[in-house]
Amino acid sequence: MPVEPVSVRPARLAVAGLTVTFGALTAVRDIDLAVGPGEVVGLIGPNGAGKTSLIDAISGHTCAAAGVVTLGGTPLDRLGASRRARAGIGRSFQHLELFDDLTVLENIQAGSDPRDSRAYLTNLLAARERPLPPIAVFAIGVFRLRDDLFRTVSELPYGRRRLVSVARAVAAAPSVLLLDEPCAGLDQTESAQLARLLRRLADDWGLAIVINDHDMSVIRGVCDRVAVVDVGRKIAEGWPAEVCRDPRVQAAYLGRPVGEFERKGLAGA
Repeated sequence: MPVEPVSVRPARLAVAGLTVTFGALTAVRDIDLAVGPGEVVGLIGPNGAGKTSLIDAISGHTCAAAGVVTLGGTPLDRLGASRRARAGIGRSFQHLELFDDLTVLENIQAGSDPRDSRAYLTNLLAARERPLPPIAVFAIGVFRLRDDLFRTVSELPYGRRRLVSVARAVAAAPSVLLLDEPCAGLDQTESAQLARLLRRLADDWGLAIVINDHDMSVIRGVCDRVAVVDVGRKIAEGWPAEVCRDPRVQAAYLGRPVGEFERKGLAGA
């Protein structure tokens, strides 16, 4: 059955002056970023630019050395990853972090389970299956995962596992969804499914989404804005086509100023 869109808790994510250090290395330096309900912001840049470290710091998996993260105006800086997840920050990981010996359905159910102490106690005393929230059913349909629901994750090809990872993150019905290289390992059809899901999650369900990926066809197709990170700093932000024409972005990707022919190639890549 088709699922009627139901808006998630709308909330604006705002990051101000975020800095992440690992010893003497500064991975993220004084970055500002914001994404509102129904908006998709792309995060792009060369490998090692600090994009994953930024997502880790926003989601609470890495401690920030400086800066402020707020969700709906509420500071999250003193909250760890699990409490930020309960507050409405969802994310996927480069390395999937799935339960390989459980079924696809069980993985998605795990993502949709309440994360408070009352739910933990209820499950401990009387474990029972809960119906999936509508947004999880919606993701299953868009990703065409219904035929895979009772297969263990280890049986699936890598691309399908990555889609399960995104569906599990969506199942928690977060206000903000942070996706770290979700298109890695996907074929063209799967990337198109992902792009379609993200745009509809923003437009129909009201999620705020940040996506870090190298697939520029997806970035161009779904993002309202793009932020470019290089050597830990944000060097540009704007419309995808506008950002691709920025000489600083071209130099960051190619290591030097580029000519007209290369500019056209970069804008279309």
